[in-house]
Amino acid sequence: MKHYAIENDAPVDLEKMKQDGFMPENEYRSANANLVLACHDVFIKYADGILLVKRKTKPAINVWWPLGGRILKGFSNEESLSKRVESECGLKLTNIQEIGCSRVILGTDPFGHGKGVDAIAVVFYAESIGNLNLDQFHFDPQIITPATYTEEFRETLHPYVRDYMDIAIAKL
Repeated sequence: MKHYAIENDAPVDLEKMKQDGFMPENEYRSANANLVLACHDVFIKYADGILLVKRKTKPAINVWWPLGGRILKGFSNEESLSKRVESECGLKLTNIQEIGCSRVILGTDPFGHGKGVDAIAVVFYAESIGNLNLDQFHFDPQIITPATYTEEFRETLHPYVRDYMDIAIAKL
């Protein structure tokens, strides 16, 4: 994905735009209910496989999912993704490669507003450095190898996860 941080033939000062951390919950709740969100997810090579985790919160609660989330304002996709992954699991990302972009629409939402979640997700594959240490929002990490990525397991995945796992597994 190309980034165009330019206006009137001058570079945009991204430092002024950076949003490091979370917006106030009431504002995010409103945005979540009324906007298409900009997110990123990453299929991480860890050990000899691809890391999938389960989420403790909606949406996509208790299903296999890659790490990621909302893109932080003022950061490149790669910087934002790296910050998010390090906070979610302690891993540092290397060799980050964009592998696709999808619209992900889920019927549940984390705030109970009843409008679900609608997001554009830029999807990445990356390698990792460090030891896995999940935060309080994720559990049951699984390292899926080509040998364990059976058709039976594949069919249990959400179609979004399945489509990008096919790409990630092929990169191992």
